[in-house]
Amino acid sequence: MQDRIAECGRLAIKYGLINFAEGACNTVARARQGSLRAKVWTEYTKAELLLKKPSSDIDPKTGMKLNTLQRQIEDFERRVEALKILDRAMIANKRLCDAEVTIEGCILIWNIGIPFLKNSARSHIYKPFLSAAQALETLEANETQLRVCLLLELAKYEIEQDFLTKASLQLKKALMIDYSAVMK
Repeated sequence: MQDRIAECGRLAIKYGLINFAEGACNTVARARQGSLRAKVWTEYTKAELLLKKPSSDIDPKTGMKLNTLQRQIEDFERRVEALKILDRAMIANKRLCDAEVTIEGCILIWNIGIPFLKNSARSHIYKPFLSAAQALETLEANETQLRVCLLLELAKYEIEQDFLTKASLQLKKALMIDYSAVMK
């Protein structure tokens, strides 16, 4: 039953029904012995809720209206927190061993991490991208384009940090992935 509720939460967030998604998250969180699959899906929903909930226009500390820069900082912090939630969910995915749920999490990590592909913010995506790349590698997932993109972004970060051996390893992994499509 919890899996169905968590899945309803995923659908609700997909269609912008924030109140329903929050309700599904709260229902699964209140359960004493929850399904691991439901908990992982709930974590995905919580991460997306952080990004989809409208931010407040007024600073709670000062009571003044937020300017554009303050809103951008708040959005940045919410996105970082969402990536942290997804990274923790990837740890639970190792125990779950459900390819569908894991791949969905990897796609979420990529989509949420896209704005951080600039040099100045790349450090925030390293750990989640590494978790996603390792999970897809473990599953030997067919999402080859996603796997290659994750590995290339990891290599870029490692080159910036002068971890050339690690970067070389990531690039070799990316080159080893067969991304050719079979024509029928």
